[in-house]
Amino acid sequence: LTDFTVFPSTENEYAAGTGIYYPNGTSDMGYPFLGIYSRSDMNLISLVYYDISYPGSDVPRNSVGLRIKYSEKAEAFYISGL
Repeated sequence: LTDFTVFPSTENEYAAGTGIYYPNGTSDMGYPFLGIYSRSDMNLISLVYYDISYPGSDVPRNSVGLRIKYSEKAEAFYISGL
């Protein structure tokens, strides 16, 4: 994991984290992921991988770090990466 957030409400049973997955080691492509975890035991419930694409390029790019923030007002996650 590169960053982790817990929903602000004590009624919510989930937490979320972002990270980078390197299927062939850190010298190859890294794929950002968003994971949803059980707040009580931190077991992974859902995992989604992404390709980072830059304007004008059809080739996915490597990623080295991600940050995550949860907006209670928008009820949404905001993820930034590089």
